[in-house]
Amino acid sequence: MRKIIPEKNMYLASAAGAVFHNTGQILAACLIMRSSAVFFYYPFLIVSGIIAGLFTGFCAMFVIKRLKRC
Repeated sequence: MRKIIPEKNMYLASAAGAVFHNTGQILAACLIMRSSAVFFYYPFLIVSGIIAGLFTGFCAMFVIKRLKRC
């Protein structure tokens, strides 16, 4: 079976996913609220999303390594 994302790059994919998710949230909020004022939160969401994405990716890498031992 071919791997889509190697385990060693799992943290990068997770951080990128968090950034894209937060971008989508901001765009949806802009459309719903019909205001661009929500872009004020974008830098804070990006920083927190990258941190959370890196943490999630490292946790996923740890779990995958542990499961391979079983």
